[in-house]
Amino acid sequence: MHRYAYRADVVDVRADGSARFRIDLGFCLYVDRVLTVVDPPEMSPGDQLHLLVTHEDDGRVVVRVHDRSHWRSLRLWRYTGTLIRVIDGDTLDARVTIYPGIEIEERFRRCRICAPEIFCRRHDDPEYLRGIAARDFVIDRFRDTGGRMFLATSRRGKWRRWLAEVWLNGPTLRLRDQVFRAGHAVLWFQVPSKPPRSTHEPILRDDALRRQLTLHAHSAGLSADELVRRAIDHYLRSDPSVSGGRWASGRDGAVRYFSTLPG
Repeated sequence: MHRYAYRADVVDVRADGSARFRIDLGFCLYVDRVLTVVDPPEMSPGDQLHLLVTHEDDGRVVVRVHDRSHWRSLRLWRYTGTLIRVIDGDTLDARVTIYPGIEIEERFRRCRICAPEIFCRRHDDPEYLRGIAARDFVIDRFRDTGGRMFLATSRRGKWRRWLAEVWLNGPTLRLRDQVFRAGHAVLWFQVPSKPPRSTHEPILRDDALRRQLTLHAHSAGLSADELVRRAIDHYLRSDPSVSGGRWASGRDGAVRYFSTLPG
């Protein structure tokens, strides 16, 4: 059994209780379906809502409308997939089920890590050898699951590949964490060149926690951002599977955390 969550527009409502929906499947793909909803709420053409589509093990497809009061708990753009090929330590090709009975094949780049390059490198280049080790590590992880995975993706990256989080053996075992902790990749995240437009939405909703963070930063002679950066650094270094590391920033505005790489 697998449950999918979608955004959908109501096209029309029928007398027999079913309705025609235009469903956003992700990947810039849409499909029209006439579906019978379990315990349907009041619906009118033009309404936008969230559908929970459950594909049961016996082949049945059960559709419900997600309660609007719990939208924040909804997990969109999550799919099941099967590995086709591992390209390198941070990129893979997969066959993804985006709706019961509908599959696509795409290339995915895993979020927030960067593994050594394999292509356009001499075979005696140390980076090439590290890249082969990272690729083989990922291949070994998929052998344990028979190539099956869960993934979440909602946007493309710089090179038009879909950026994805990939989980193996359930939602608690994230592949990028395994690759990083084994020393086969570095953390990568983008720092905007300009500060985001000011909003009234606080980053920390807990006022007591915000006051405590500001107090600790001031007493240490640091800005709050520097305190958070050092806290993350301490967390990564304290993990016994990560043997040392360093931060570095590049001209592209990206900040990377380097763990000890093999070789």
